[in-house]
Amino acid sequence: AFNKQLPQETLSLLQSGKATQADRALARSAFTTLDDDLFARSQQEARAGAKIVVWPEASPTGANILQEDEPALIQRAGTLAQQEGIYLDMGLAVFLPDAGNGPFLKDEAVLLDPTGHVVWTYEISHLVPGGQGLYVQGDGKVPLIESPYGRLAGVICFDLDYPGMVRQAGQGGADLLFGPSDDWQAFDPLHAQHATFRAIENGFSLVREASRGLSITVDYEGRVLASSDYFTTDQQVMVAYVPMHGVRTIYATIGDLFAWLCIIGLVALIGLAIMQSRKRPSAAAVAPLPEPQPTR
Repeated sequence: AFNKQLPQETLSLLQSGKATQADRALARSAFTTLDDDLFARSQQEARAGAKIVVWPEASPTGANILQEDEPALIQRAGTLAQQEGIYLDMGLAVFLPDAGNGPFLKDEAVLLDPTGHVVWTYEISHLVPGGQGLYVQGDGKVPLIESPYGRLAGVICFDLDYPGMVRQAGQGGADLLFGPSDDWQAFDPLHAQHATFRAIENGFSLVREASRGLSITVDYEGRVLASSDYFTTDQQVMVAYVPMHGVRTIYATIGDLFAWLCIIGLVALIGLAIMQSRKRPSAAAVAPLPEPQPTR
C-alpha cells in the first residue's frame, strides 16, 4: 500500500454508473498518477532484491484502471516483470464502461511471471456486505501455479474469511498464498489477524498486503514475518523473507470433518440419553417391597 490517495468524488462518480466520457478522462488522469507510483515502488523493491511483488486490493490507495485502459496497464506490468525478473501480483479495480445499473467494476488480482506473461486473472468471489451489485463476482476457483519459489495461490480480501474456499489452496499443496486486501480503521488489525488462521489450517505462508489496514506476512505456523499498518506508519512498503515450502495439514485433507463428527456424536449421545431415560420404570410402576414381619 502506498501513500497517494484517489479523490473520493472520482470513485463516487464512476460507481454511480453515470460517468460521461469527460468524467472518465478526468478519472484516467487520477488513476495514472496512482498507478505510476505503484510501478515506481515495485521497480524500486525489485532492484533491492525482491523476487515477488504484491500490490494491495483495489481501493482509493490501490491501483485503479478504466477497462479500456487495462490491456496497456497489463502490458506495462509485463514489461516490468520481465525486465526485473519478478512475479508481480497486481490488485486492480477495473471500472466498466456503460455499466447501467451495475455491476460497475471488477475487483481483480492479476499475476504476471518473470517472462511478462499473465498466469492468472482472479476476481473476488466473496463480496463485502454492501458490495452486491457493485462488483462483478468471481467463480470462487482459487488459482494455483508452480514457480521456482514454491506453489503459488491467490485470493482477495474477504475471501480469506471463508475457510472452505481457501482450503482449495491447501488441497492443491500451495506453499504461498497472496491475499491483497483493503480494510477500514475500525476493522484494523482484527481482520488481518483472523486471516492468519488460514495459513495455519492449510500449511502455507500468507502475504496479505492491505491498502488501508494491517499488511501482514505469516508463515505456515502463524508466526509474523513482517507487518506494516497503514494507519500507524508512513512507510507503506512491507518487505518479508518467506519460506519457499509449506507443510501438509490434516485440515487441508479432511476440512471440517472432525467438527461435524463431534456434532454427530453429541447428537447421538443426547438421543441415547433420552432413550435410556424413557426405558427406566417410573416410581409409580415400581411395586412396593413387603414390610418385614416381626419375629417371635
